[in-house]
Amino acid sequence: MIKKFLIIIFISFSSAQFINSQSRISLSIGGGYLVDLIDNKKMNYWENGYSINLALEYAVMNNLSLFFNSSFQNHFFKASLFKSSLDGWGGYRYSADGEDRNLYEISIGGRFYKKYSFISPYLSLGAGILAVSEGKLFVTTWFVGGEDNKRTITSISEDFLLGQITVGLGSEINLTDNMKLVIEGKLFRTLSEGPSYVPIITSIKLGL
Repeated sequence: MIKKFLIIIFISFSSAQFINSQSRISLSIGGGYLVDLIDNKKMNYWENGYSINLALEYAVMNNLSLFFNSSFQNHFFKASLFKSSLDGWGGYRYSADGEDRNLYEISIGGRFYKKYSFISPYLSLGAGILAVSEGKLFVTTWFVGGEDNKRTITSISEDFLLGQITVGLGSEINLTDNMKLVIEGKLFRTLSEGPSYVPIITSIKLGL
């Protein structure tokens, strides 16, 4: 599934090169921090993380642009979020460990700008797909006095797709005629029982 996802990104970016008026096209490269999940329905044991972003933008007019965005997102496993209902019962003990969870995101949408001489705040709206690669969970159990007979249970790694919508607020700061600093906070909301979270992204935007 991940290979198919990368092929989609490659085709989309390659196709964008055929758009006329190349001066209207810009490329953004950046990354940032993923703020605590708002909704943990499908990510019970994972929370904060980081994101690496790559985006193409086409200026339709002075205050409106269309974008294609792709990102790799890593959510860290947090053992304290794993709870067992049997903990402490009859001398039962456990410990939990796990792999990070990776998300591969693609989305399309629009940005609505308010242009000033030095800075341009904007609102972005988009929709797309999250490809989730779920990390394995390792739970080790034992009873008090039987530490030499520990048992480890490993969950099966799972991959799945989720639809999503995004709403972002950001600003572009002019560095040179062809380079801008972009700072954006964006709410990701999945269309099913997936997570909602807010990446804070900083990017460099270059005109092509």
